[in-house]
Amino acid sequence: MARHKGKAALALAWALCGALAWAQQPGTDAGSMVETVATPAAVKYLNGGAGDEERSALMAQWPQFPLLIVFSASGGAYAVADGVRVANAQGTTVLEVAQAGPLLMVNLPPGEYRVQARVGDAVQERRLQLGSQPQRLDWRL
Repeated sequence: MARHKGKAALALAWALCGALAWAQQPGTDAGSMVETVATPAAVKYLNGGAGDEERSALMAQWPQFPLLIVFSASGGAYAVADGVRVANAQGTTVLEVAQAGPLLMVNLPPGEYRVQARVGDAVQERRLQLGSQPQRLDWRL
């Protein structure tokens, strides 16, 4: 049993490493797993959740992120958007993520935001108001 717990812990650590990404100032190495966002301050986010264990590990982190977006297909199965863009009330892009989901958690300050999700040539948009409590947005692609 101890060996099984060790494997589960290793799988959980691996899933978290694969799911964690930091948006940093321009100049980040394009060959790394770190994505670049041209904003005055870095926006922390988690992206992933392909398997049950990875989703559970990500959901444990949700209280640290004001916004959780859960992408699903029309039949209810989890889905991945080709790209997601988040803009603030002034229209400035604060985050862009390629291959977002099925879970995308974003650390944003309270305020108004416009979120666009792209699948193929189709773009869907949602407007939201973030407050002090974490908010979940269930999004059918």
